[in-house]
Amino acid sequence: MKKLVFLSMLFFSTLTIAQENYKVIIMPKKFDFLKTENEYNLNVLCKSFFEKEGFEVYYANDKLPIEVANNRCNALFLELIEDSNMFKTKMKIELKDCQNNVVSFSDEQESREKNISAAYNEVTRMALVSMRGFLKIKNTYESNTNLSAAANEVQAKGTEIKSENIPIEASTKELYVAITKNGYNLVDENKNVKFELLKTSNPTIFIAKKGTLQGVFTLNGINSKFEGYQNDVLIVEEVEVKF
Repeated sequence: MKKLVFLSMLFFSTLTIAQENYKVIIMPKKFDFLKTENEYNLNVLCKSFFEKEGFEVYYANDKLPIEVANNRCNALFLELIEDSNMFKTKMKIELKDCQNNVVSFSDEQESREKNISAAYNEVTRMALVSMRGFLKIKNTYESNTNLSAAANEVQAKGTEIKSENIPIEASTKELYVAITKNGYNLVDENKNVKFELLKTSNPTIFIAKKGTLQGVFTLNGINSKFEGYQNDVLIVEEVEVKF
């Protein structure tokens, strides 16, 4: 029980630790799957949405703020990803850091609308709406650093934890994302559910369940990981997730 209380304290401490938020998003004037700049008004649609969310949004060839021009790691980079077939138009949005790590992403949306312009606008708008309210997005590296700081702070206050020789399990075979009502399931190639993830206010951190084991899941592509207590021992499992 002490371990479950600590895990809950650690999880919520991580969400509330003060960090420097990203303020700037850089995006292309022409997405890779389109032929011309701002075709179907998708670029303006994305730019307008994130500006309303409180970001400064620039096209790649715009004059950038000096702090971004000198260090592009101070910005996020927007990609609109189309994965359509002859029956459906599919779209999702990814925000990446300067090292090409996915920091946040939308739900993949789909439409059977036959008019291509209407279909692209519909799925892009739905993808954007699924990202609404993620303004407090955090730098993944800083989040991991502050997770350790939170652990030290809780321990200093007298909470009993075991920090020696934390086992890190070998990477789980590649898993795939399946959208659920309140988050995602991570499934293997045979559609077997390996992890159940519930959304939190941080788009990269989830309340997680693996069988009877509960914990916290950090979703970051091939660098994803699950953390939970088993028999009073903290277990860290590295997981490779394919979006």
